[in-house]
Amino acid sequence: MYYIFYFRSKQESLLEAHKESEGEIEENKNKETIEYVNLEVNAQDMNGWTPLISIIMAKFDKREEIIKALIKLGADPFLMSEDGKNAFHWATRIGCKNTLELLIDGLPSTEIHRMLNTSTENELKMKPLFIAARFDQVGIFEYILSLEQKNRKT
Repeated sequence: MYYIFYFRSKQESLLEAHKESEGEIEENKNKETIEYVNLEVNAQDMNGWTPLISIIMAKFDKREEIIKALIKLGADPFLMSEDGKNAFHWATRIGCKNTLELLIDGLPSTEIHRMLNTSTENELKMKPLFIAARFDQVGIFEYILSLEQKNRKT
């Protein structure tokens, strides 16, 4: 199974996943792969969703592998969607600790501080900790608190 991401324009869908190759990529029968065709990792659709946000919100196998690949390709987790949320806010909202860990992995402490203190750009102005509390994501709430404590020490 191939996961194909084809980003054409803001008006078209950012994500075409779980599709068999139709000649766009060379078939590799020895292993499963993720291929990127014409990928603009920070492209935004008409709702401001980036490929990273789309994958965070998608529910399919290999999501974590794709998130890692997008980050490696330079996806910006701080880009805001039209409703004022970035990848950290969305991962917190859906309660996905693994995704948050992937987004934070390798970030310098200044960027972790930025993530912890970036409010949503809408009327609510909620930081990730408040989003976790509002949506009863107890495990995420505790994880973010531990990040804040570690970040204060550095």
